[in-house]
Amino acid sequence: MMKRRYEESEVKHIAEHYNKRPEIGIYGREKSRIIRLKNYNNWVKAVLINEFARKDDHVFDMCCGKGGDFGKWSKRRIASLTGVDVAEVSISQAKERYNNLRIKYPAKIYAADCFSTILDPPAHLYNAVSAQFALHYSFESEEKVRTMFKNVTNYLRPNGVFFGTITNGARIVKKLRNSKDNTFGNSLYSITFQDKENFSLFGSKYYFKLEDAIDDCPEYLVHFPTFINIAKEYGLTLILQKDFHEFYNYYIQYKHNIDLFNRMKVLDSNGCFSKEEWEVASIYLAFVFRKEADNESPLTSPYTSPHQSPYSSPSSSQQQQQQRLNNPYRGGLPRNNNGMPPNRYHHSYNRPQNNYNNNNNNNNNRPSNYGYSHQHQQHPPPYPQDYNNRRNERPYPNEPQPPRN
Repeated sequence: MMKRRYEESEVKHIAEHYNKRPEIGIYGREKSRIIRLKNYNNWVKAVLINEFARKDDHVFDMCCGKGGDFGKWSKRRIASLTGVDVAEVSISQAKERYNNLRIKYPAKIYAADCFSTILDPPAHLYNAVSAQFALHYSFESEEKVRTMFKNVTNYLRPNGVFFGTITNGARIVKKLRNSKDNTFGNSLYSITFQDKENFSLFGSKYYFKLEDAIDDCPEYLVHFPTFINIAKEYGLTLILQKDFHEFYNYYIQYKHNIDLFNRMKVLDSNGCFSKEEWEVASIYLAFVFRKEADNESPLTSPYTSPHQSPYSSPSSSQQQQQQRLNNPYRGGLPRNNNGMPPNRYHHSYNRPQNNYNNNNNNNNNRPSNYGYSHQHQQHPPPYPQDYNNRRNERPYPNEPQPPRN
């Protein structure tokens, strides 16, 4: 296979890629082959914002792109927003989107590289930092990951939350190992590696294509246990980790999330979500950290010494094989449901038969048509009637609050 020429600056390459992406508008977006996936990703982000940001919060939208979440922040009635992204054209489009908001909030939007530059100290600390579908680019090097975390903690107040979406490195490696060559995917996406066996904690590059979204852009594997460990060094404690399939299965329990799911048109007119789009969703996960207390930046790194690949090869030694057996991420899967309860509505609703369900693929939890409009009224809402007022007053949760009878 012919090797690609590496750009002198991957940051420049990535910025140019997103600068060249055209603004297609609402009509063009509806014609996309991955419109249901885009709507599902937006639902995940909206749920995170609704659960972990509160009214009158000050928000730092790290890697804000074209401002795709500005409307979600507006609906949340935040106090102010700072939006930063490395792509200058995207920032121009984000400013235009902000100017078109019906309900505005004070905002500062500018171009900067959050992974290579320590941003200027903020005038005040922020309640929430959001980073959506971008942090995997920081895993080009340990220095960039630490610069990113330094910017997060510089902006975030104690007890504030840092949440977002990121690629699931363990799931990607599992799919790669199950492929015949260095490439895997389907008609909507492909991921191509130069090396199928040797991976490192930082700088493990692959090329990602996604229909109507990403054109063979370089990205980097995220070893999430390392992500967690570095976050701890900066005073951030993990309170939620769920891949996108688990995220759906848990949060669809909430009535207001069901309503949001329907309003955002995640399913097509036939009540379906394609198997191929659901496969793409599997390579992402959602996370939430809490900043427990002010913490000085670490002066030394435990990751700079020689180490074995975090994704052990099948040809590893017997000791490494035993470590794999004890690893909760073994086989590319996160911890089993992260201690969360199963979907309490799984048997309550009469779902139609899943057309893609078979014995070879575990697609039982893929979104399907629930018929909520006429069936949901048969069941009491999972929250009391005053929930909308109470949720703005409750403290940040240690974990998602369980449905209430």
